[in-house]
Amino acid sequence: MEAESEPVRLFSTMECYPKKRRLALRQEGSPLAIALKDSIFRLEGLSGDTVGDGVSFFKLSLSEAHELLCDCHYGGVLHFGQPISEQVARRARSLAAKHSFAELRDRVTSWLGRQ
Repeated sequence: MEAESEPVRLFSTMECYPKKRRLALRQEGSPLAIALKDSIFRLEGLSGDTVGDGVSFFKLSLSEAHELLCDCHYGGVLHFGQPISEQVARRARSLAAKHSFAELRDRVTSWLGRQ
């Protein structure tokens, strides 16, 4: 994302669309379109650049996708001097580092089983 030479285009007001329409959203230059250009993501199974493709492949909730992909979370083109591409990359790394409740539950259950 940070190496992308073209401006990153975020979705606008994606929260206003019904779920089915939101999952079908796509646009050139979006973080998902950029991800689809990556051969490793394609080899791992990323097959499209819609919000639904991103939610499924990256195991995001719709709320997380909105936080990552919608312009309402970035406050304009620059925020504290950082280009959007850097902000999106930082936020994506943060989301990737989070563990879902189910993952944490499974890890705790596994750990308790070894005690």
